[in-house]
Amino acid sequence: MKDFWLIIFSIGLAQGLFLMMVLMSLKNRRKKPLRLLLILLACYVFLLIPEWATQLFSIKKNLAFYRVGETIPLLLGPLFWLYILSIYKTDDKFEKKDFLHFLPFILFSGLFLPFYLQSDEFKLNYIEWRQESPIPLQIALFSWFKGLHTIVYLIFCWNYTHQKSQVYPKKAQKGYGLSMLKGIIIVQLVILTLVYLVFTVQFFNKSFAVEADKLGALFISFSFYVYAFSFVKSPKPMIPETSMTNQKYKRSTLNVQDTGRLMENLITHIEEEKPYLKTEYKLSDLSSATSIPSHHISELLNKHHHKTFSEIINTYRVEEAKELLLNPNYQNIKVSSIGYDVGFNSRTTFYFWFKKITNMTPADYQKKYLEG
Repeated sequence: MKDFWLIIFSIGLAQGLFLMMVLMSLKNRRKKPLRLLLILLACYVFLLIPEWATQLFSIKKNLAFYRVGETIPLLLGPLFWLYILSIYKTDDKFEKKDFLHFLPFILFSGLFLPFYLQSDEFKLNYIEWRQESPIPLQIALFSWFKGLHTIVYLIFCWNYTHQKSQVYPKKAQKGYGLSMLKGIIIVQLVILTLVYLVFTVQFFNKSFAVEADKLGALFISFSFYVYAFSFVKSPKPMIPETSMTNQKYKRSTLNVQDTGRLMENLITHIEEEKPYLKTEYKLSDLSSATSIPSHHISELLNKHHHKTFSEIINTYRVEEAKELLLNPNYQNIKVSSIGYDVGFNSRTTFYFWFKKITNMTPADYQKKYLEG
């Protein structure tokens, strides 16, 4: 059985390293998606090496690797999330807020640092104790946290990709490989969920035959295959040459003069007529009012503001709400009612967009600026 795992992990490791070398040799590709995917694959390789080495050498020769990758899984979700975002967004630069996703990894790495610095004798005693004892509750809780952390990020990735797929026509979806990206996410979600289900069973039943660690390493090996297969099948969506937003309007019929004139008409109409105050305001309504085709409006908003129609309209609604929240005539009116007054169709939608744009709830915004 040991030879079987050695073969599986060796194939997985070789495939992961080969895929990384292929990616590093690519030219004319956007740097941000490429770098993020490379770092993600490097994390997978780093996690697989200790399991692979365990099949070759004794525990004493592997002490340097023991639990060294304990916190690496906390990088997988954030890296994949930023990778998915980078495919769609036009900006190839890393922002400060991107690094906030890595705070759990930094925090727990600091907590595990004292263990990494312990002597080999201490680690050997710890390994013997682990082999004779049930899985400690604190380790189980941390393992479940890591699994849930990654699963939540994958769900966000799928939801974000699904939302974007609604913006693109079916032909474009196929060309951009959106179904493939969603497929990668689903495969990882299913396998990762199975791994942590096995771990849970193992925690409550120590005699369970299959080890979750080996299944986790198997998941990593299979992930290399999934990435390699996806890259060979559709390299452009995996590592795009330009952002999908730019690709969408590559064959635009708008010239520079049209763009400036139409954009001015759009903004003038929105700001003067305030059509966003209508609850059920649609792209087709704006198109009818301005005599600009819907697809041209979407193109103009994406190119000039890097936002969708919905994002633009809700931004104006939030700006309107900010004024009403500080208006003395609205102090005795419920905060949630203001959301309806500016065009939101529910309290939940109002709070979601307000916090997304201002990083505060409407009540916190009102309290801060009225008392300040």
